[in-house]
Amino acid sequence: MIEYGNYLYQHPDPEKVDEYILPNCTCFQDTVDKLSGLQERSWHVDGDDVSIVSVALLDRSDPNVAILDVVLKSNNRPIVDSHGGVKEAGIVGPPRHITYVLRLQNNGEWRIYSRDYVGDAQ
Repeated sequence: MIEYGNYLYQHPDPEKVDEYILPNCTCFQDTVDKLSGLQERSWHVDGDDVSIVSVALLDRSDPNVAILDVVLKSNNRPIVDSHGGVKEAGIVGPPRHITYVLRLQNNGEWRIYSRDYVGDAQ
């Protein structure tokens, strides 16, 4: 899902957000808004915005729910226009712990149900 998110920021298409995030997630509309803004300007992130440092399964007591602790690092990739001109600098910061709650859908695919920033990773 992180890879698909990276892909959408490189090829902004807000119509595809529901392919990896459920609409009830607080991050859903924010992601749609960010991708819409990029798409309207013909801008995109120049490369993978984030990389996975680690993933730990926190809970799988319900077979339709997986709770994960994911450590992500920013790759400091800029936002560029359609000609490659830098419009915004990339994000610089320490790796971050994020808790993801994933729900298994009837079609057998997982979607992000919630995403919560926990804190900076050491």
